[in-house]
Amino acid sequence: MGDKTPGETLYFESLGGVKPYCSAQSIKTLLNEWIETLDVDPTTTIALSRASLDFHYEVPENYDEFDYFPGSLTASYHECRADSTQYFYPLPEVQYNVNIGTRNPSLRKYTCDITSYLQDLIDKPEEELTGNDDLWLMPLLISEDSYANTYYTCNPTIYRYIKLNGSTSNNPPTLNIAYTLVHE
Repeated sequence: MGDKTPGETLYFESLGGVKPYCSAQSIKTLLNEWIETLDVDPTTTIALSRASLDFHYEVPENYDEFDYFPGSLTASYHECRADSTQYFYPLPEVQYNVNIGTRNPSLRKYTCDITSYLQDLIDKPEEELTGNDDLWLMPLLISEDSYANTYYTCNPTIYRYIKLNGSTSNNPPTLNIAYTLVHE
């Protein structure tokens, strides 16, 4: 589990447990490789209309384990401050989308919208990437105040765990991109 490649299983455990993440540098490298396959000239802009990550899981043998599955796993930023305090923030996409990492039991997957994040990553120079640009999976807490304002925060306080399919499984995580090319 100390390896950077998850293999068959990608573990998630809230509170002080394992938090899977995707390095921004790795995502940027994959994006650059994908863009090269498009064979477009440098003046062409790639505009994303939708980008999402799907994290698939298998039905556990013991159905009681479903009680520990998070209701949602959302893509989040991680910030480690100078005093070593760590904070997780959901991507801004949760404010305007239904794909906020909610579990779809019939398709056995979690889907996270990362459209704005990926567009920003395409446009950002590699040398400006930092650890704060990495994507982390965190459970999402949705709350509402007495004025019906909705708030989205990462919820590290409730114990949840799940075994997601890893990159070498039969049903690995997928990145789905819908885009258009804008020629100048």
